Amino acid sequence: MSVRPHYLKTVETFEPFTKIVKSGISPAELKKSLVAVLDPYVRDKELLWRCAVSGLANEALCIANLNLRPEWRDLLVKSFEIRNTAISKAPTQAYQVICDFEKNIREAQRKYSMQILFEQSKEELKTDEYAFEMFRLIGSLIESTIQPFLKEIYCLAEINAGQPKNVQSVIDADFGQIIEQFNRLNCFPALLTPGSWGIRINQWRNIAQHHSFSVTGENIEATYGKSSPKKSISITRNELFSLSKELIRGLGALKSSRELTILNNIDQLRDRIAHFEVDIYSIATELAAAFATQGFTLIGLEESNDLVSASILDANPTQGNIRQIHCSQFVLPIGARFPQKGIEVTYESEGSTEKFKFSITPEANRVLGELQAPFERLADLLKWEKFE
Repeated sequence: MSVRPHYLKTVETFEPFTKIVKSGISPAELKKSLVAVLDPYVRDKELLWRCAVSGLANEALCIANLNLRPEWRDLLVKSFEIRNTAISKAPTQAYQVICDFEKNIREAQRKYSMQILFEQSKEELKTDEYAFEMFRLIGSLIESTIQPFLKEIYCLAEINAGQPKNVQSVIDADFGQIIEQFNRLNCFPALLTPGSWGIRINQWRNIAQHHSFSVTGENIEATYGKSSPKKSISITRNELFSLSKELIRGLGALKSSRELTILNNIDQLRDRIAHFEVDIYSIATELAAAFATQGFTLIGLEESNDLVSASILDANPTQGNIRQIHCSQFVLPIGARFPQKGIEVTYESEGSTEKFKFSITPEANRVLGELQAPFERLADLLKWEKFE
């Protein structure tokens, strides 16, 4: 399976790391910045320094975006608070909730990747076209991606309230019903009612899925609720875009708090949490962010039965072979995500026709994956060739 180039191009537009490195900030300085962003949320500081670039760059970017506004940062802080309190109060129950939601959340992330894949510029759309497209995306985002994250943290909030729920019944329950029950706990109102419109997230989902909106001039008129007459709201094109941004930030708070909570409790969760195959598009997003912190752009990723091939463009080349050597080491983070396969990395740089290919066999990948210090053996197991 190949990651479509359009997806990688879209991911590239979202990440700031390449521009930062090109501006003269060294990768070492950038890593310090990533560590500073993540430090309040990662307990194992040695692990943080080891993984800040290779595994956590995407989470650092998400948290940096949340830190731009106090109300967004509050979403992250509250998400961590609910998770950590549940683990402290009833660790066995809290860990089981996380494990029980793992499959649904991995599927949610796969569907979010699909939304990125089909993302297109909407600037040229007329207001009625824009409203239709934006509500289509918002409905899908809430239903397929945000919903399982919200249901999971609701279960953890119920543990904190001393009322643990049956996870499967929550997974199967109507989304609106869960939001209503979550709202009664009065512990996370900002996430349930995004932005300043006073409308709960399930009602935005209903507006989108039931197409209960119309366009008059430049105003978008929407109706919602079960009252008679229905409640209504008038928003502008810019406000609809702002709503989508609020939802993305809420999702970011839920996702990053979950990923880092798992990292902080990995010793307790390692043998409990089931392994589900991670979507290659989600892996591509993580790898693209990691490589970008070093001034490299992921321009291709393909998985076959026994081989994963990555194509990498050096966006910040220098004289000598230090950059090629740096790129050769990328077989390790790729291999860690595809532990049973051979890895092949093709390096090219802007302004040059020379290419280098670095590879390890499936057997070598397995050997390196079992080592505490795989860099020490990499040179012995790595094969490389130069071509144009």
